[in-house]
Amino acid sequence: MAIGAPSLQSVLATELYALKVALEGVLVTEIRRLLLALSFCVRFVPRTTNTMAHCIARYSLRAEELCYWLGDRPSRLLDDVREDGSHFV
Repeated sequence: MAIGAPSLQSVLATELYALKVALEGVLVTEIRRLLLALSFCVRFVPRTTNTMAHCIARYSLRAEELCYWLGDRPSRLLDDVREDGSHFV
């Protein structure tokens, strides 16, 4: 009885997945260590209650170059800012 060897693609996919899992573990551990050392608090906020962060993230994905602002926010985001702020009034 002959058993076929796994393809190179499946071996590489398995190794890549193992690396991803290992890196995620290291990153989570390091983030937790930094949060404790710097006395930060992190909590989950649903997207429905944090629409401005979602809008900024979506805006950045469409940007063709690095963008940042100091002071006034981009005019495209003004409506989103007003909409997000109206939830807290």
